[in-house]
Amino acid sequence: MSVTRLAAEIARAVTAVSTIPVDIGESALRTAIPTHRNLLDEVIRSGATDAVDVRLNATSGPVHPRAYTTAARDATGHVREQVSTAKVVDLFAAGATVIIDNVARAQPALAELTRTLGRELAVTSVDMALFATPNGHSGLPVHVDDVDVVVIQLAGAKRWDLWDGTSADDGALTARTLETELAGIDPTRSHVLGVGAVMFVPAGTPHRALAVPQAGSVHLSIMVNRPSVRDLLVSIIESAARDAGVDLDARTRTPSRVVETVLAHLNDSVVPAAAHHPDAPTFASLITVDDDDAVVLPSSTRFHATADGAGRVRLIGRRGTTAVSAALAADLDALPTDTSIDVATLLPHSGRDRNRAAALTLIRAGILERRSNERTS
Repeated sequence: MSVTRLAAEIARAVTAVSTIPVDIGESALRTAIPTHRNLLDEVIRSGATDAVDVRLNATSGPVHPRAYTTAARDATGHVREQVSTAKVVDLFAAGATVIIDNVARAQPALAELTRTLGRELAVTSVDMALFATPNGHSGLPVHVDDVDVVVIQLAGAKRWDLWDGTSADDGALTARTLETELAGIDPTRSHVLGVGAVMFVPAGTPHRALAVPQAGSVHLSIMVNRPSVRDLLVSIIESAARDAGVDLDARTRTPSRVVETVLAHLNDSVVPAAAHHPDAPTFASLITVDDDDAVVLPSSTRFHATADGAGRVRLIGRRGTTAVSAALAADLDALPTDTSIDVATLLPHSGRDRNRAAALTLIRAGILERRSNERTS
């Protein structure tokens, strides 16, 4: 599937105003976006995205940029904040969602998709953001967007819960008011999106998304701002003013010239390359595992029983400490250390889904390590 055909599929989803997912398939997605599985790694390590475009959100709320950026001098000698890939990976492994706004600026295929989709829908405002969420976590609480959103699942899987519109005033639709209003109300619809799934979320639809336990998630959110009646009136007024030779900006003191100046400044800025360590794990390695992937329990892992009375066992690994059930700790303690083990046979008394979920969670915690047969394309 070409970028043009993918844009046409997305346009159909928008115009149909249906929240039923459409599966275009991974092979078709790969044709349009060849690096879809490793897109996050490529974008954040390329240095093509500015620090202001990268956000992280933890369960407790937004993560301060100081936690994942470092100060460095650019080619002009100015000190700028640059993204530290190692810090972002560590925060992601600890449960934070990574959000990259304006991601189309960093990827030609996405820039082409943005332009083509704008033509298909006859709109000028199409933006993209990339979301990466660890398995079993949610990037944002239940919320609404003031624009139409099209979701494309690039890697892993995510469950989306959607509700019909609420009675709250549009101006007061905060996460807190939505959580209060929707408390005890089951979602109107729930869908699990796998790789290659496309879904439309109309503006004003309360929703939340949760990466499934067996896999993390990477998805694109395409924001389509369709013109309102106000937008059309403003466009007509501006066109008439231009025909009459009237400079509306000077007359009404609108901030558009200030915005243009800021954008020109950003475009002229030298964006430093993202700082990362060559041995840092990739985001792709923390998103999904397959049954035939190999993992290793390092001999450096330590087991410590806790005193909370819940029978939990603390495991101390490369990324810190994590608590697991005594049964899981016993299964891990029985594994040979520094020896490759297939994910499918990691826990002898567990099924495929539980093995994948346990392996991925322990990899993120640094308790288990992946071996070289992980997929990279």
